[in-house]
Amino acid sequence: MTHIYRVAKVDKSKCVGCKRCERRCPTGAIKVKPAGDCKYVAPCQNTCPAGINVPGYVALAGKGDYEGAYRLIRRDNPFPSVCGRVCTHPCESACNRGGYDDSVAIRDVKRFVADKAYDGKFVKEPVWPKNGKRVAIIGAGPSGLTCGYYLALTGYEVDVFESESTAGGVLLFGIPEYRLPKEVLARDIKAIEEAGVKIHLNTKVGEDVKFEDLTRDYDAVYIATGTQFCKTAGVIGEDKAGVYHGLDFLKEISHGNAPKIGKNVVVVGGGNTAIDVSRTAVRMGAENVTIVYRRREGDMPAERREVIEALEEGVQLQTLVSPVEIVGDGKVEKIKCSRMKIGEPDERGRLSTHAIEGSEFELEADTVIMAVSQYADFPFIDKDEVELTEFGKLVLDEERMTTLPGVFAGGDVSRGSATAIEAIADGKQAAININNYLKAPTGINQGAEIELPPREEFGWSNALVSRMHNLPREERIKNNKEVALGLTEEQVKTESQRCYRCVGKATVDESICYDCGMCWEYCDQGAITMEPLPEGRTLQYPLPDTMERAEEILAICRKAHLLPMQIICKCGPTNTEEIVNAILDGARDMTDLTLKSGTRAGCTMYCVGQISRLFEACGRPLESREDDNYHPITQTLWDFSDEALDFDPIFKMREMQTTLYSDEVFNAAADAYRKVVKERSEKKNG
Repeated sequence: MTHIYRVAKVDKSKCVGCKRCERRCPTGAIKVKPAGDCKYVAPCQNTCPAGINVPGYVALAGKGDYEGAYRLIRRDNPFPSVCGRVCTHPCESACNRGGYDDSVAIRDVKRFVADKAYDGKFVKEPVWPKNGKRVAIIGAGPSGLTCGYYLALTGYEVDVFESESTAGGVLLFGIPEYRLPKEVLARDIKAIEEAGVKIHLNTKVGEDVKFEDLTRDYDAVYIATGTQFCKTAGVIGEDKAGVYHGLDFLKEISHGNAPKIGKNVVVVGGGNTAIDVSRTAVRMGAENVTIVYRRREGDMPAERREVIEALEEGVQLQTLVSPVEIVGDGKVEKIKCSRMKIGEPDERGRLSTHAIEGSEFELEADTVIMAVSQYADFPFIDKDEVELTEFGKLVLDEERMTTLPGVFAGGDVSRGSATAIEAIADGKQAAININNYLKAPTGINQGAEIELPPREEFGWSNALVSRMHNLPREERIKNNKEVALGLTEEQVKTESQRCYRCVGKATVDESICYDCGMCWEYCDQGAITMEPLPEGRTLQYPLPDTMERAEEILAICRKAHLLPMQIICKCGPTNTEEIVNAILDGARDMTDLTLKSGTRAGCTMYCVGQISRLFEACGRPLESREDDNYHPITQTLWDFSDEALDFDPIFKMREMQTTLYSDEVFNAAADAYRKVVKERSEKKNG
């Protein structure tokens, strides 16, 4: 029996489709279904600029199918090794698990998968037959190579022109080796070349090859030169000896021409480049490295993990501080700064800052590194032939084509300094746009379709997020070895189990919602409420009214060591005879029993244990489901050892056994039950 006064209601604006409610509903009243008429996309995948199927590859990794996970990532991103290390992972910010404890360690799982794939053998995706079309790409950075990869898979002849001696762009010279080892970048590039992309190094467009020749000899051109030129910060004395600019500083180190620095280094900026140069300065032997940033620490655009690691390595951070003048006689001796205060948000929503009058102070410095911003330049294009914005950027249409027909642009050159994953996303979109422009009969080839494991195969874990293993501070500051060592295989499996694999929105069939509140209790997002019904209702399975059935029930109760009128489900309440009668009449499992009698079979281990004993006594033993169900069949109160029974100050189970379930007690309860059933039978027969 159960009394139903409320039904579950779902606030779809809060529901994340994690299925925790569905897995715990005893009747199947609540189901997660794709939202709306279109295919549901999980928030992590929707937030990823490249649209990578995050739940899919995390699930494959959890099942140990690392090749499948790797190939699934490369359908949208040909740089899994790189992005497993330096991606800014906006997917983790959108991860619904973050509303419960911490987001799934998505980037770290990607790194593990890419490393595992490389340990084995690269899987070459099928390349479509050549279609007779040629595409030229200017710049072998993440955007250009991504575009080239998908076009090469689709059957285009792709030539990438790179002015440097090594491919990779800012990934190569703008990110230190302790974050992104060169050999890791090289293996992603090698896999791109194996798809058919031809990279022409030491080839500067405008000098070694004319831009006009490219537009004449190729069916389309993609400009992906990035933002390789550092902006000045406009600080007095910025031209003194000992002043460097962030990207130039890192580029010289990458080329083996490390600039000379002093003992006291001051870095200006709050982005990843500022963190990178400050940690690099520590490794170069600087005794004091200080970052000055004009906003608060929480406003820094740099990745939080990198900031923490920089502080661990001894980098000092001074916030709400802005440089005013670099002081010195021809070379850096000090840097004069001003304290700042927070003002109103600007047009982009960022809080403005204002100097506090009379707050100037000086920091000792013999090296200053300005890590503020970069800009793009494309001297190979006649500025009279192409339209530019007032800021010198190329004007692009909706398909990201310039005003020159067949010439497209993307990555940092079109959006300004951005992230690797945004550049990769632009490269993939450029491949799609070029393919459409050239009137291809099909979409681009992204690689083979990857079959995903069924959602029902996965359990759900309440484990805390797996933390990355790092080199000890004392070791890592002495060299450029990679700091992050990667997750273990067991940690990757844990992260896969932490993933909700969000699939849609929950809906409720109110006709079989029995007011148990399990969905409400287990919803981490606050998406479920229990709303009162206009009129309550009662559900009860017919009680036995023949002495033959009464004796069957008593025999089963004796086997299960339970009394016939004993309340099993206290939420209902539902007693033993009603449950046994439903089982004898065909209830096959907990869900079937709940639908027939309203028994809330699974709120606690106590009712689960007792109901399981009744099923077994009826000759229908239950098996645990393997889908993180809320009522696993585990040890019950009647299965404890003698030692456990002797040490039980709370439940006093041994005392219960001897006092409540002795033959004398049972026989008295059986006699009383027979009288109840006899009265019931007489009343029925008049």
